[in-house]
Amino acid sequence: MSSILKMVIPMGAVGSAGGAYLIYDHVPKEGESLRDRLVKEYSEKPYKVLTSSDGEWIEVKKIYKKSKDKISEVDENQLISWCEDNLKSSEYSDGVYGNVKKWCVIKTSSILQELGSKAISTEDSANNVDSEWSKAWERYNTDKGKSENAALQIEDAKFKEATEATKGKAAMKVWCGTIYKKQMYHEDAESSLALAMKWCVKPIA
Repeated sequence: MSSILKMVIPMGAVGSAGGAYLIYDHVPKEGESLRDRLVKEYSEKPYKVLTSSDGEWIEVKKIYKKSKDKISEVDENQLISWCEDNLKSSEYSDGVYGNVKKWCVIKTSSILQELGSKAISTEDSANNVDSEWSKAWERYNTDKGKSENAALQIEDAKFKEATEATKGKAAMKVWCGTIYKKQMYHEDAESSLALAMKWCVKPIA
């Protein structure tokens, strides 16, 4: 175990946004397992330290299989047992610690939770929600052709069928509502979040 008392490392975890950093005490209590250490570290954050029986592994393994940043000599079918073995340990290197945070911990927040109050509400009872969806659809149709938005196109087939305002605002609401439910550990969550941040939020006043 490293003797460095404090260090800054990427937060890691499947689904965490790049560039997020966390300062933490890198010296656990004597005999404390890595799982216990991480459970405490993430206790008030939208993260989950996975167990071998968790259903989220299906998604994690899909991401791991495609990743160029795999753990040495560990394939996607060995990942669960690798995590279990290392999470039980109370002695681990900085490298193991980083890989455990990257592949054995997931971010559980939804895209709606990530957007917070900026998101246009899908609740019919919300104030001015109908006009907000109309404006969102108009913004998309006006701005989608701009070069800076080339990578931010909505490719959903049903959404693209809506070509006039009344159907367009309804299609935008349905599409954003579906995206809102996606959790951040899903394979395409970060690209979906980028789309939602562009098209499903209230304009800056």
